Amino acid sequence: MPAVAGNERRVLTLLRLLNDDARNSVFASLPDEIRTELQNKIRTEAGRFPSQKRIEELIDEFQRLFRLAEKIRGPQLKMHTPDEDDSEVDEEIYLLTGKSNRDLEKMNLFQLAAVLDEESPRTVALLLQNLSSPRVADLLKQISPQQRQAVVLELARNPQAPEVVFEKIAATTIQRATSYPTQKKELVDPILRMADVFREIDKNDRRELIDSLREENEEVAMELQKAMYRFEDLLDLEDRQVQEVLAQIDSNTLQEALFEAESELVEKIMSNLSRRAASTLREELAYQRPLSPTQQKAARDKIAQAIGTADEELA
Repeated sequence: MPAVAGNERRVLTLLRLLNDDARNSVFASLPDEIRTELQNKIRTEAGRFPSQKRIEELIDEFQRLFRLAEKIRGPQLKMHTPDEDDSEVDEEIYLLTGKSNRDLEKMNLFQLAAVLDEESPRTVALLLQNLSSPRVADLLKQISPQQRQAVVLELARNPQAPEVVFEKIAATTIQRATSYPTQKKELVDPILRMADVFREIDKNDRRELIDSLREENEEVAMELQKAMYRFEDLLDLEDRQVQEVLAQIDSNTLQEALFEAESELVEKIMSNLSRRAASTLREELAYQRPLSPTQQKAARDKIAQAIGTADEELA
């Protein structure tokens, strides 16, 4: 075996100073050929070791180079683990290895998902093809519903591409991912955002705007009108309006809507019911079984629609 060169001997010495777990972790990130060569040379050099002084100099040199590399290194990707909360970011840095499938598997989930949400469904399916099932599931969860549906259809078709094409697509995707935020981007429903704006507009002006929108897109106008009213708006209604709303709501819906509601809201409703109806409702609420968020939202949405109807009739 050829003699070990100076720089290579430094690497071998540093590797031998590591414990088994750390050394194996380093080897796992290396190409097979380089890993095998280093392992063989470490075994060959087993009986040779520099002096303690030389080891200390070598460690100092490594630390200086490491600090320099920290300052000048290029784009990196945050590691993401499936168990972490969507709003949290793992502090560990994932360094690109140049191995497409490994990088796609290990890079930050939110960075990769942001890129995949903008790619064609077939391209996304091609990239996901060789990833682990949990990783694919995590990525599909993060992309938009429309993109998710299209990607699943493409995955079912089992897309294929020559390796050189796959590597080119993967490399471009990975590089683009480095420019995206490492945290999940909160998507804002455009209808809800517009509804918040419309709630601040004078009622007459709002009606004109909605009528104009209805001429262009009746479906969007209906969704907007529905989203403008909220369950909590009951607090702003006069008693007569509250009674009109309650007249449209059955007792089960009212009971579900009031589950874990603010006490002020509960009292607003109770004060607009008959004494007997209020007493019955209080008793039912006292023994109310826990509801799912979906059930609660559905009940409150019905009341919000009734509020909208009452408000429009008043106009």
